[in-house]
Amino acid sequence: MLVLQLMLYLLVLANALYLVLTLYCVLMFARREEPPAAEFPAVSILKAVKGCEGGTEAALASFLTLDYPGPWQVVFALADAADPALPLIRKLADRHPECRVRIVIAPERLGPNEKMSNLAAAMAEADGELVALADADVLAGPDWLRRLVAPFADPKVGLTTCLYRAGRTHGLWSRLEGLTIASDLMPQVMVAERLEGISFALGASVCVRRAALSDIGGFAALAAYLADDYLLGNRVQQAGWRLHLCPQVVDLLFGRQSFRDYFLHQLRWARTYRVCRPAGYAASAVTHAVLWGPLFLAASNFSGVGWGVLAGLTALRAAVFVACDRLVLRGGHTLADLALLPLKDALALIVFLLSFTGKRVVWRDRSFELSPDGRLRVASRHWQ
Repeated sequence: MLVLQLMLYLLVLANALYLVLTLYCVLMFARREEPPAAEFPAVSILKAVKGCEGGTEAALASFLTLDYPGPWQVVFALADAADPALPLIRKLADRHPECRVRIVIAPERLGPNEKMSNLAAAMAEADGELVALADADVLAGPDWLRRLVAPFADPKVGLTTCLYRAGRTHGLWSRLEGLTIASDLMPQVMVAERLEGISFALGASVCVRRAALSDIGGFAALAAYLADDYLLGNRVQQAGWRLHLCPQVVDLLFGRQSFRDYFLHQLRWARTYRVCRPAGYAASAVTHAVLWGPLFLAASNFSGVGWGVLAGLTALRAAVFVACDRLVLRGGHTLADLALLPLKDALALIVFLLSFTGKRVVWRDRSFELSPDGRLRVASRHWQ
C-alpha cells in the first residue's frame, strides 16, 4: 500500500509540474514577435476539397482575398466532378477574376488518403516556389500568407505551420471540440516546440518549400498514411530542413456535431498520435489531472491536503486553458466553456484508455485500420 501511495504522489507531482511547464510555454509563446516578410516569392495555394457545408463558402473565399504583394495562385483539387463543392468554387472564381484560380479533378487514388491524392494531382498546376496548404474548413485572415511566408527568408527553412482555433461552434459537441483544441492540442504543440523544437506540421495551415517537398517524394509518398500533416513536417525535417512554428492563428469552422462525430474524431486523433509518437503518448498519461487529482483525494481519505491538491491541479488546468485561449489563440471561449472543462477532461481520459484497445479509426465516414507504422488499410466492415 505504501508503494502505491508513493507512486500516486509522484504522479500527482508530475502532473502539477507538467501543468506549470505548459503554462510557462504558453506565456512565452504569447510574447513572441516576428519580423514581417521582406521578400514575397511566388506561392501556390493548394486546397483539397470534398463536399460543401455551411461554412465552406466563407472559408474558401477567404483564400481569394489575401493581401499578398507577390505572385500567387489557388489550385482547388477535387476527386469527383460531381462534388457539390465544384459549382461553389466556380462561382467564387467568377466573383474574384483578379485571382489566378485553377481547378483539378483527380479521380486517381494513389492510396487510401484521398486528400494526398488530390494534392499530388494539384501539383501539376502549381507554379510557385512555395506551396501553401490549408484544409477546406479553414478561414484565413488577409495577412495569412504574408506571415506564413516570412520565415522563408532563411534559406534553411523548409516548412512553416501555425496554430489554429475553433472559429465557430454549434451545440455541445462542437464546443467540446473547440475546447479540446484550446486546452490540450495547442498547449501541447507549444510545449513540444519549447522542449525539442517543432518536428511536425499542423494540417490546418502549412507552407512548404517546393525543393523540400521534392526531397521527401511529394504528396504521393504520404497517400498511404492517415497522419499526413505530422509526416509531412517530420520527413521535411529528416531531409535536413528547418521547421518553423508561426505565431499567427487560423480559424476552423465547425459544423454541428453529434456525440458519435465527436467521439470518433477524438478516438481517431488519439490512435493516430499513439502510432506516430508512442513513447510520448504513453507518457501523456501523467497529464490527466481529472484522474490523478480525485485519486489523490480518495487516497488521502478526503483530507484537507487532498482537497488542496485537487483545487491546485484544477486551478492550474484552468489557467493553462485561459492563458492559451486569451493570450495566444485569442478565441471566443466563455466562462460556460470553462465550466465544461471537467466534462471534456473526463471524456478525454476515456478516449485515452480506449486508444490502447484497438487500431480501427473512422475517417470521412470510412472505416480503416492503422498499421504500426501509421499506414491505412480499409477495414473489412464499418462501425455502426
